[in-house]
Amino acid sequence: MEFNGTKLRDLRTDRHATLKQLADHAGCTISYISSIEKGRIKSPNITILTKLAEYFQISTDEFVVSAKEMPKEPALDMQALRDLRKMKHLSLEKAAKLSGLHPTTLSKLENGHRRTAELGTLTALAGVYNVDVADLMLQREAYVDLSALVRQSDTVIIDGREISVKDKATKERVLTALRIAAAWASEESP
Repeated sequence: MEFNGTKLRDLRTDRHATLKQLADHAGCTISYISSIEKGRIKSPNITILTKLAEYFQISTDEFVVSAKEMPKEPALDMQALRDLRKMKHLSLEKAAKLSGLHPTTLSKLENGHRRTAELGTLTALAGVYNVDVADLMLQREAYVDLSALVRQSDTVIIDGREISVKDKATKERVLTALRIAAAWASEESP
């Protein structure tokens, strides 16, 4: 078991806390917090660990992970996130405030610039939208016909970048790229 410095950094950046704010709260130096986040300090002082957990209102156990397996963050369904916020008639700023996130963080999640989120972040958002956490996560499909989806869509999203495929020429270029990728993947498969 070891301390998950990445989790500390993600919590801090999601809530737009500074290294100085954490250091002041925990009673240590900025460089000590930075070293924890970067993984240079694998076992922080228990008093500091307790104060950090207190700051984020989580259990100290949430900072500890198996050295063999870091938990994967669930993929976020950005469309569901946007739709739920709009259904509740909340502005981005209001939804961010209610969930304890910074508006920039919520915007990145909704626009696909961040495709995953901490479970705590999803839980906070689910509470604001009064839904189950699973409703905010991308559901894994056993089979997806990408070319059919492109043909039926006006916009596709690739790595968070929206591409309009309303005109026939652009749609055909995207479909051609999928065919090339499929041929390449078939060659690479054993």
